[in-house]
Amino acid sequence: MTILIAAGLGFILALIMLSFFLKMLQEAGATRPNYQGESIPVGM
Repeated sequence: MTILIAAGLGFILALIMLSFFLKMLQEAGATRPNYQGESIPVGM
């Protein structure tokens, strides 16, 4: 039974980490190169 609880906690923690990582990626995506391959900095 403790294995199930630990697996559930690990799964929830992984989801939280994943959403946090995706949010960081979206915030950093402003300076990422676009699909044409040219990098467009913010403010231009």
